[in-house]
Amino acid sequence: RKLGNRVLSASFETWAAAVADAKQHGAALARAGRMIRTFANRTLAAAFATWAEAARSLSVQRRALGAAVQRLLRRGLTAAFQRWAENVVEVTRQRRTLGAIVQRLQRRGLTAAFNTWVT
Repeated sequence: RKLGNRVLSASFETWAAAVADAKQHGAALARAGRMIRTFANRTLAAAFATWAEAARSLSVQRRALGAAVQRLLRRGLTAAFQRWAENVVEVTRQRRTLGAIVQRLQRRGLTAAFNTWVT
């Protein structure tokens, strides 16, 4: 009976040691898994932060480029409007000049008669 108890006791101790080793191994694996996930999350977070910064930078560049293009377009429109306004002023001046010439031509006979009467 003692022999049976010794074998049973030795078997139980072997089993208990195996369970304790398995628990330690499992805990070590769990720690390693957490460490790997933490590292992966840090790497992923760093990659995301890099991407987000690049996206913000690109957005700022797009807005700046859009503003520059708008200024160029407005400059072109302003120049075209300026030319149109100058043409309006010139055409108005020419119409007044031609109107004065036409009136003088129409009044030529009247002017000649007036000059004859005065002299």
